[in-house]
Amino acid sequence: SNSDQLFEVPIPSNTIMRSQLMKKVTPPKNVSSVRRVAITKKLIDVLRWIKGCSNSDQLFEVPIPSNTIMRRMEIMTSELGINQIRFHGLRHSHVSYLLHNNIDISYISKRVGHLNVTITLTTYAHILKEKEQAQDELVLKIMEK
Repeated sequence: SNSDQLFEVPIPSNTIMRSQLMKKVTPPKNVSSVRRVAITKKLIDVLRWIKGCSNSDQLFEVPIPSNTIMRRMEIMTSELGINQIRFHGLRHSHVSYLLHNNIDISYISKRVGHLNVTITLTTYAHILKEKEQAQDELVLKIMEK
């Protein structure tokens, strides 16, 4: 059934449905946890490739042991020559990347499934503080015209 699947990849849409990945597939934390997220065609191709390598109806076999994920992350970061990052850190990196590229905070909040924008603002206040200085400079430049 759909509730048993970890991911649903609509074809040809560029969105993906995600439910919580823990030791087992669990119900979403809140109503905003169930969402469609725009993804790139390249990621869709990767997900299709992963699905093609499996005989399962699911994209990933559940549960995926957390030590397996950590071990694979360690290998990838080592091969790429970048600092090691925990799996959940990918989420924070994604949000940071979006914020630094001037993506609207309310959109980001919905994208990551926060119940409200206040959660996003609180969680990423340090990044927003950095951006505030740049915004101050921009406002002053505009106001001096």
